[in-house]
Amino acid sequence: MIRMGVVVLLGVPVVAYLWETLNQLLALHVNPTRLLISLPLLVVFVVWLRWLGRQTQRWMEAGS
Repeated sequence: MIRMGVVVLLGVPVVAYLWETLNQLLALHVNPTRLLISLPLLVVFVVWLRWLGRQTQRWMEAGS
């Protein structure tokens, strides 16, 4: 549970940054620097979610 809490706590700023980037893009405010930061961050976020999903699945299997 502590590990999942840490993951959520660290993931909130990442989600907020990506969300704000998406909002700016939808408002047609394109900032090239923000996009260059967001693309690798998005890849890291997807990998992080996959890892968290696997960890959660193992945790659920161990609990049953």
